[in-house]
Amino acid sequence: MTITLPSYDKRTAIIGSTGSGKSQLAFWLLSTRYNPNRICYIFDFKGETLVEELEYLGAQEISVYGGLPTKPGIYILRPIPERDDKAVQEFLWRIWAKGNCLVWIDEGYMLGNRNPALNACLTQGRSKRIEMMILSQRPVWMSKFVFSEANFFAVMNLTLEDDRKFVSGYVGGNKINLLPKYHSYWYSADQQKGAILAPVPNRGELLARFEMMLSKRRKKI
Repeated sequence: MTITLPSYDKRTAIIGSTGSGKSQLAFWLLSTRYNPNRICYIFDFKGETLVEELEYLGAQEISVYGGLPTKPGIYILRPIPERDDKAVQEFLWRIWAKGNCLVWIDEGYMLGNRNPALNACLTQGRSKRIEMMILSQRPVWMSKFVFSEANFFAVMNLTLEDDRKFVSGYVGGNKINLLPKYHSYWYSADQQKGAILAPVPNRGELLARFEMMLSKRRKKI
């Protein structure tokens, strides 16, 4: 089945319990969206191994206490919750002011449910061409703007019924059922259509995609 993928001004919520495969699905989605001529920010709160692999392929770690990079590429931020909360919010405000980028956030609940900078990026992302992908294992802990402003949803297995009911309200009222391992429910809020997706390509294939894209970027530089 053909599905519509996000464009450069869309927001995607990626939801699933630990072990459901949401990180790999989100990484696959990032591989379809990454443009070597664009800046991509990855907020890695949990030390995702796939993100670590990107550093070996040419992605660069930067600090939330620094300025925004000027050259296109993949930039990884690893803030420490509570200690760096204010710096993260200020960094997001800088992203909001500049626009035209992709923001990928793992464990989005770490940003809190009342983060004004995050909410500004979500609610005004379209006009500023800020594409966002936010992952979460507990949607009830997240800012509601993550879901109310989402154009797309990728829902993996959710263990708790409260989480399934919560998400159902944002995907046209469709019931969120338990799925086979590593499958997901892909829903376009713009088209009000959903489909069950089979597991995404494996880790090796995904890393090969990024290696090819990042090597092209290095050749241009």
